[in-house]
Amino acid sequence: CFEKAREEGGTAKELLFYLGKTLLRLGKYEEAAKEFDRLVDEWEEGRTAALFYSGVAHFYLRDYGVAKRRFKRVMA
Repeated sequence: CFEKAREEGGTAKELLFYLGKTLLRLGKYEEAAKEFDRLVDEWEEGRTAALFYSGVAHFYLRDYGVAKRRFKRVMA
């Protein structure tokens, strides 16, 4: 993921998004949630995707209230 994004001229925020997805796949949900939560506030172009994956990470952390709020924002 990282190499492809970098080769294609990916921005720092896109690379952080791929980092979050990788952390999620590795089961490092807390770290993934931190990356996605930061991107929700900082990355306007990718906010919807960051919200979705933030919701997924919080769901795996059993933080269902935050997960629900993230998913509701995606659907809005």
